Amino acid sequence: MNADAAPRSTAARALLWWLIWAGITGGLVAIDYAMRQVPETSPAARSAGLEVVALVDLLASCLARWWVLPRVRRVQSAFVLFVFGLAMAEGCGLIGVFVAVHRDALLVLGLAGMLQWMPLFARRHFAPAPGRIPPDAA
Repeated sequence: MNADAAPRSTAARALLWWLIWAGITGGLVAIDYAMRQVPETSPAARSAGLEVVALVDLLASCLARWWVLPRVRRVQSAFVLFVFGLAMAEGCGLIGVFVAVHRDALLVLGLAGMLQWMPLFARRHFAPAPGRIPPDAA
Protein backbone atom coordinates (compact mmCIF):
# COMPACT_ATOMS: atom_id res chain seq x y z
CA MET A 1 0.00 0.00 0.00
CA ASN A 2 1.22 3.49 -0.81
CA ALA A 3 2.09 5.63 2.22
CA ASP A 4 0.45 8.68 0.60
CA ALA A 5 -2.86 6.89 0.04
CA ALA A 6 -4.06 7.12 3.64
CA PRO A 7 -3.78 10.93 3.99
CA ARG A 8 -5.51 11.48 0.65
CA SER A 9 -8.27 9.12 1.64
CA THR A 10 -8.69 10.89 4.98
CA ALA A 11 -8.70 14.30 3.31
CA ALA A 12 -11.22 13.11 0.72
CA ARG A 13 -13.52 11.73 3.41
CA ALA A 14 -13.36 14.96 5.39
CA LEU A 15 -14.00 16.95 2.21
CA LEU A 16 -17.08 14.83 1.53
CA TRP A 17 -18.55 15.80 4.93
CA TRP A 18 -17.91 19.48 4.18
CA LEU A 19 -19.46 19.24 0.70
CA ILE A 20 -22.59 17.56 2.03
CA TRP A 21 -22.94 20.17 4.77
CA ALA A 22 -22.38 23.11 2.40
CA GLY A 23 -24.69 21.66 -0.26
CA ILE A 24 -27.61 21.04 2.07
CA THR A 25 -27.19 24.37 3.87
CA GLY A 26 -26.88 26.27 0.60
CA GLY A 27 -29.87 24.38 -0.77
CA LEU A 28 -32.08 25.58 2.08
CA VAL A 29 -31.01 29.17 1.48
CA ALA A 30 -31.62 28.80 -2.27
CA ILE A 31 -35.08 27.30 -1.71
CA ASP A 32 -36.01 30.14 0.63
CA TYR A 33 -34.76 32.72 -1.87
CA ALA A 34 -36.73 31.11 -4.71
CA MET A 35 -39.91 30.87 -2.64
CA ARG A 36 -39.70 34.56 -1.71
CA GLN A 37 -39.73 35.43 -5.43
CA VAL A 38 -43.08 33.70 -5.93
CA PRO A 39 -46.09 35.69 -4.73
CA GLU A 40 -47.90 33.94 -1.92
CA THR A 41 -51.40 33.01 -3.04
CA SER A 42 -53.05 31.96 0.20
CA PRO A 43 -51.49 33.05 3.49
CA ALA A 44 -54.38 31.38 5.31
CA ALA A 45 -53.03 27.99 4.17
CA ARG A 46 -50.05 28.35 6.50
CA SER A 47 -50.47 26.29 9.65
CA ALA A 48 -49.37 27.15 13.17
CA GLY A 49 -49.66 23.52 14.24
CA LEU A 50 -46.79 22.43 12.03
CA GLU A 51 -44.46 24.73 13.93
CA VAL A 52 -44.47 22.18 16.73
CA VAL A 53 -43.33 19.52 14.28
CA ALA A 54 -40.54 21.82 13.10
CA LEU A 55 -39.39 22.42 16.66
CA VAL A 56 -39.43 18.67 17.39
CA ASP A 57 -37.22 18.19 14.32
CA LEU A 58 -34.84 20.81 15.63
CA LEU A 59 -34.83 19.28 19.11
CA ALA A 60 -34.02 15.84 17.67
CA SER A 61 -31.16 17.39 15.69
CA CYS A 62 -29.75 19.15 18.76
CA LEU A 63 -29.99 16.03 20.92
CA ALA A 64 -28.25 13.97 18.26
CA ARG A 65 -25.45 16.54 17.94
CA TRP A 66 -24.72 17.26 21.58
CA TRP A 67 -25.83 14.08 23.36
CA VAL A 68 -25.37 11.16 20.96
CA LEU A 69 -22.54 12.21 18.62
CA PRO A 70 -19.87 12.69 21.33
CA ARG A 71 -20.37 9.04 22.32
CA VAL A 72 -19.99 7.66 18.80
CA ARG A 73 -16.59 6.12 18.13
CA ARG A 74 -16.84 4.76 14.58
CA VAL A 75 -16.62 7.15 11.66
CA GLN A 76 -19.36 5.29 9.74
CA SER A 77 -21.81 5.69 12.61
CA ALA A 78 -20.84 9.33 13.02
CA PHE A 79 -21.50 9.92 9.33
CA VAL A 80 -24.98 8.40 9.53
CA LEU A 81 -25.73 10.54 12.58
CA PHE A 82 -24.33 13.59 10.75
CA VAL A 83 -26.70 13.10 7.82
CA PHE A 84 -29.65 12.41 10.15
CA GLY A 85 -29.04 15.50 12.29
CA LEU A 86 -28.47 17.73 9.29
CA ALA A 87 -31.68 16.50 7.68
CA MET A 88 -33.69 17.09 10.86
CA ALA A 89 -32.39 20.66 11.15
CA GLU A 90 -33.13 21.23 7.47
CA GLY A 91 -36.65 19.92 8.03
CA CYS A 92 -37.23 22.70 10.54
CA GLY A 93 -36.19 25.30 7.96
CA LEU A 94 -38.22 23.71 5.17
CA ILE A 95 -41.37 23.61 7.27
CA GLY A 96 -40.80 27.28 7.94
CA VAL A 97 -40.30 28.12 4.27
CA PHE A 98 -43.33 26.23 2.99
CA VAL A 99 -46.09 25.95 5.59
CA ALA A 100 -45.45 27.65 8.93
CA VAL A 101 -46.83 30.98 10.11
CA HIS A 102 -43.51 32.16 11.56
CA ARG A 103 -41.52 31.62 8.38
CA ASP A 104 -38.42 33.68 9.18
CA ALA A 105 -38.06 32.43 12.74
CA LEU A 106 -38.14 28.77 11.71
CA LEU A 107 -35.76 29.42 8.83
CA VAL A 108 -33.24 31.04 11.17
CA LEU A 109 -33.65 28.22 13.71
CA GLY A 110 -33.17 25.65 10.95
CA LEU A 111 -30.02 27.40 9.73
CA ALA A 112 -28.70 27.61 13.31
CA GLY A 113 -29.40 23.89 13.69
CA MET A 114 -27.48 23.22 10.49
CA LEU A 115 -24.63 25.43 11.64
CA GLN A 116 -24.09 23.21 14.67
CA TRP A 117 -23.53 20.29 12.29
CA MET A 118 -20.61 22.04 10.58
CA PRO A 119 -18.17 19.12 10.41
CA LEU A 120 -15.49 20.61 12.66
CA PHE A 121 -16.17 17.71 15.05
CA ALA A 122 -15.14 15.19 12.39
CA ARG A 123 -11.50 16.04 13.02
CA ARG A 124 -11.38 13.56 15.89
CA HIS A 125 -12.49 10.76 13.56
CA PHE A 126 -9.99 11.56 10.82
CA ALA A 127 -6.94 12.77 12.74
CA PRO A 128 -6.70 11.11 16.14
CA ALA A 129 -4.24 12.38 18.71
CA PRO A 130 -0.63 11.23 18.26
CA GLY A 131 -0.04 7.81 19.76
CA ARG A 132 -3.72 6.82 19.59
CA ILE A 133 -5.09 4.13 17.35
CA PRO A 134 -7.86 5.49 15.07
CA PRO A 135 -11.33 4.19 16.03
CA ASP A 136 -11.71 2.48 12.62
CA ALA A 137 -8.51 0.46 13.06
CA ALA A 138 -9.76 -1.45 16.09
